[in-house]
Amino acid sequence: MAANNIFNSIDNEWIKKVKIIYDYDKLLEHSKWYDKIPYLNFPASWMISIRPPSQGALIRFCIYRKNNDKKIISVYLDVQDNLGCHGSPYWEIYPFGVQKNTFRCDMEDTNELINSIELALGNNRTFLTKL
Repeated sequence: MAANNIFNSIDNEWIKKVKIIYDYDKLLEHSKWYDKIPYLNFPASWMISIRPPSQGALIRFCIYRKNNDKKIISVYLDVQDNLGCHGSPYWEIYPFGVQKNTFRCDMEDTNELINSIELALGNNRTFLTKL
Protein backbone atom coordinates (compact mmCIF):
# COMPACT_ATOMS: atom_id res chain seq x y z
CA MET A 1 0.00 0.00 0.00
CA ALA A 2 2.87 2.41 0.79
CA ALA A 3 4.42 1.72 -2.61
CA ASN A 4 1.12 2.55 -4.26
CA ASN A 5 1.12 6.01 -2.59
CA ILE A 6 4.65 6.65 -3.89
CA PHE A 7 3.54 5.87 -7.45
CA ASN A 8 0.50 8.11 -7.08
CA SER A 9 2.75 10.92 -5.86
CA ILE A 10 5.15 10.45 -8.80
CA ASP A 11 2.24 10.33 -11.24
CA ASN A 12 0.80 13.53 -9.78
CA GLU A 13 4.15 15.33 -10.05
CA TRP A 14 4.60 14.07 -13.61
CA ILE A 15 1.11 15.24 -14.55
CA LYS A 16 1.80 18.69 -13.07
CA LYS A 17 5.05 18.92 -15.02
CA VAL A 18 3.38 17.87 -18.28
CA LYS A 19 0.64 20.46 -17.75
CA ILE A 20 3.18 23.23 -17.17
CA ILE A 21 5.04 22.22 -20.34
CA TYR A 22 1.79 22.11 -22.30
CA ASP A 23 0.74 25.55 -21.01
CA TYR A 24 4.18 27.02 -21.80
CA ASP A 25 4.06 25.56 -25.33
CA LYS A 26 0.59 27.00 -25.84
CA LEU A 27 1.58 30.42 -24.44
CA LEU A 28 4.62 30.74 -26.73
CA GLU A 29 2.76 29.20 -29.69
CA HIS A 30 5.65 26.90 -30.59
CA SER A 31 3.73 24.97 -33.25
CA LYS A 32 2.74 28.22 -34.99
CA TRP A 33 6.40 28.95 -35.76
CA TYR A 34 7.55 25.57 -37.17
CA ASP A 35 7.11 26.60 -40.81
CA LYS A 36 7.76 30.33 -40.36
CA ILE A 37 11.34 30.31 -39.08
CA PRO A 38 13.69 30.73 -42.06
CA TYR A 39 16.61 28.43 -42.79
CA LEU A 40 20.05 29.84 -42.02
CA ASN A 41 23.14 29.15 -44.11
CA PHE A 42 26.00 29.27 -41.62
CA PRO A 43 29.61 29.63 -42.83
CA ALA A 44 31.77 26.53 -42.34
CA SER A 45 34.17 28.50 -40.11
CA TRP A 46 31.59 28.85 -37.33
CA MET A 47 31.05 26.55 -34.40
CA ILE A 48 27.44 26.63 -33.23
CA SER A 49 25.96 25.43 -29.97
CA ILE A 50 22.18 25.23 -29.74
CA ARG A 51 21.10 26.33 -26.26
CA PRO A 52 17.80 26.04 -24.44
CA PRO A 53 15.85 29.27 -24.89
CA SER A 54 15.16 31.33 -21.81
CA GLN A 55 13.05 34.30 -20.74
CA GLY A 56 10.61 33.92 -23.61
CA ALA A 57 13.00 33.52 -26.55
CA LEU A 58 11.88 30.91 -29.07
CA ILE A 59 15.40 29.92 -30.18
CA ARG A 60 18.86 30.57 -28.78
CA PHE A 61 22.34 29.62 -29.95
CA CYS A 62 25.95 30.66 -29.45
CA ILE A 63 28.60 30.98 -32.14
CA TYR A 64 32.35 31.31 -32.24
CA ARG A 65 34.84 31.08 -35.05
CA LYS A 66 36.81 27.80 -35.18
CA ASN A 67 40.13 29.60 -34.69
CA ASN A 68 38.88 31.88 -31.88
CA ASP A 69 36.79 30.39 -29.08
CA LYS A 70 37.46 33.46 -26.90
CA LYS A 71 34.87 35.57 -28.75
CA ILE A 72 31.43 34.03 -28.40
CA ILE A 73 28.32 35.63 -29.85
CA SER A 74 24.87 34.91 -28.43
CA VAL A 75 21.91 34.92 -30.83
CA TYR A 76 18.25 34.50 -30.05
CA LEU A 77 14.95 34.68 -31.88
CA ASP A 78 12.13 36.53 -30.13
CA VAL A 79 8.79 36.23 -31.92
CA GLN A 80 6.55 37.88 -29.29
CA ASP A 81 8.64 40.82 -28.03
CA ASN A 82 9.19 38.99 -24.75
CA LEU A 83 12.79 40.20 -24.44
CA GLY A 84 12.71 43.51 -26.27
CA CYS A 85 10.49 45.84 -28.21
CA HIS A 86 10.92 45.37 -31.96
CA GLY A 87 7.31 45.15 -33.10
CA SER A 88 7.77 41.98 -35.17
CA PRO A 89 9.71 38.69 -34.84
CA TYR A 90 13.42 39.50 -34.66
CA TRP A 91 16.91 38.09 -34.16
CA GLU A 92 19.18 39.65 -31.57
CA ILE A 93 22.96 39.35 -31.47
CA TYR A 94 24.97 40.08 -28.33
CA PRO A 95 27.67 41.30 -27.94
CA PHE A 96 27.79 43.28 -31.14
CA GLY A 97 30.65 45.61 -32.00
CA VAL A 98 33.42 47.11 -29.97
CA GLN A 99 31.15 48.64 -27.35
CA LYS A 100 29.32 45.35 -26.81
CA ASN A 101 25.96 46.69 -27.94
CA THR A 102 23.16 44.51 -29.23
CA PHE A 103 22.02 44.19 -32.84
CA ARG A 104 18.51 43.35 -34.01
CA CYS A 105 17.04 42.51 -37.40
CA ASP A 106 13.73 41.13 -38.63
CA MET A 107 13.36 37.35 -38.59
CA GLU A 108 13.21 37.22 -42.41
CA ASP A 109 16.44 39.22 -42.87
CA THR A 110 18.69 36.16 -42.76
CA ASN A 111 21.42 37.71 -44.93
CA GLU A 112 21.62 40.69 -42.60
CA LEU A 113 21.71 38.34 -39.62
CA ILE A 114 24.57 36.23 -41.04
CA ASN A 115 26.55 39.31 -42.16
CA SER A 116 26.08 40.96 -38.75
CA ILE A 117 27.20 37.83 -36.89
CA GLU A 118 30.26 37.72 -39.15
CA LEU A 119 30.98 41.35 -38.30
CA ALA A 120 30.45 40.73 -34.58
CA LEU A 121 32.87 37.80 -34.65
CA GLY A 122 35.59 40.11 -35.94
CA ASN A 123 37.93 40.02 -38.88
CA ASN A 124 38.07 36.81 -40.89
CA ARG A 125 41.17 37.28 -43.02
CA THR A 126 42.46 34.47 -45.16
CA PHE A 127 46.23 34.42 -45.38
CA LEU A 128 47.70 33.19 -48.64
CA THR A 129 51.04 31.43 -48.84
CA LYS A 130 53.45 31.50 -51.76
CA LEU A 131 53.89 28.30 -53.68
